[in-house]
Parts: sequence; C-alpha cells; structure tokens
Amino acid sequence: MVDDIHAVIDGTEKYWSAEYRFMRRDGSYADIFDRGHIIRDAKGKATRMIGAMQDITKRKQSEERIKRLNRLYAVLSGINTLIVRVRDRQQMLEQACRIAADEGGFGMVWIGLLDRASGMVKPAAWAGFGSDDEWGSINASARDDAEG
Repeated sequence: MVDDIHAVIDGTEKYWSAEYRFMRRDGSYADIFDRGHIIRDAKGKATRMIGAMQDITKRKQSEERIKRLNRLYAVLSGINTLIVRVRDRQQMLEQACRIAADEGGFGMVWIGLLDRASGMVKPAAWAGFGSDDEWGSINASARDDAEG
C-alpha cells in the first residue's frame, strides 16, 4: 500500500484509493477504504494530499454473509434438483456430499445413517478434502452413553 501511495505521489494522478485491513489499538481489525486527492503545484509536483479513511468493516462482513448465503442457496438448489432427478439412494447421497463440498465450499462433508438397533451412525457418503476410503470406517454414536 505504501508503494502505491508513493507511485501516485511521484506520478501524475490526482486521486488515490485503497482498501486494506487496519489493526485497532485493542487488537481487533477494521476493514478500511482509504482515499486521497493529491494537490500539485504548477510543475506537477505533489505538494499535499487531502484524504479520508472510512471504516467499511460492517459492509465487508455483510458482503461475506451474502457470499455464504449464496453458497448455501446453491447447495440447497443443487440438492433439490438432485432429489427430483436421481432415484438411487447411494448415488443421491454421494452427489449431495459432492454438491455441498463443491458448491457450498465446505472443506469436508459426510452423511451418516443411523443403525437404530446399535445407536451407531455409519458414514454412507462423503466428499471434500481428504475424502478417501478411511471415512467409511469412522465410528460415531447417537447414544448418550457412548463416545463417538
């Protein structure tokens, strides 16, 4: 960012702007939109910069929330289409996991089926990073008295 400011000051542009993260005194971060107007003398040399910083943290958080919601909508839409189109249960579970990982941006997704007799949840399908055959051997329980 400093190099950008100096490039504008040393150049001929009249305006400069940038977005960046700024650490506050309390250690938290703010997203900032910073801008300046460069005043130049008759020879074009920068003599002054007038500018303002604006805290755009809430806007950035809202943008991220909208992106997350759009990804979730894409997952729901994809799975709804899948339910209508696919009749094979295993294929539907596998594709639902793939949609959630790919469209939803989830790192790892798995669907487990409950064995009511034992209270164990057995992985039926999975997708995402590290989604190899080991996921099929995970032990999980729905019982209150068991670990897993």
